[in-house]
Amino acid sequence: MKVNSKEKSPLSHAASYIDRKQRTQAEVEDFLYSLDISEVEVMTLIERLKSAALIDDEKYAENYIGSRLATKPMSRASLKRQLLSHFIDETLVDRKLFELVTDEIELENAVKCAGKYMTRYVDYDSFERNNRTIKRLLSMGFDYDTARRCVSLVSSEENGI
Repeated sequence: MKVNSKEKSPLSHAASYIDRKQRTQAEVEDFLYSLDISEVEVMTLIERLKSAALIDDEKYAENYIGSRLATKPMSRASLKRQLLSHFIDETLVDRKLFELVTDEIELENAVKCAGKYMTRYVDYDSFERNNRTIKRLLSMGFDYDTARRCVSLVSSEENGI
């Protein structure tokens, strides 16, 4: 074990690591393993941290989704990809996305993105502008029907229809 008795305990290390920002269980496990702590001790520490509500993947997912949507409109698919990169259980991710990202929110985010890109592509003719915006929305994880619908909505608003 890298951690010796003169230094901080593994629990103190974990608490310091979590204190800096909210972490997932997998992130904390990886951190503890990097300290050369035995698997049994890591699992014991993880259980202690979970019972003290210092690690909660469900709360992490909720906060992450809320934070990301508040700062940057994005698709469910992008949020899912990002959450899975933090090694959160896919079933939990799907459930939280279903609860927190309604179809209305998804459409609202896509419309915001479409408006942003339609403005950027103002120098193109309407066909090229629409196509570029649709491609951009697809690359952001929005489905084709949503992308087309949003481009149509934004175009209609701009034309006063």
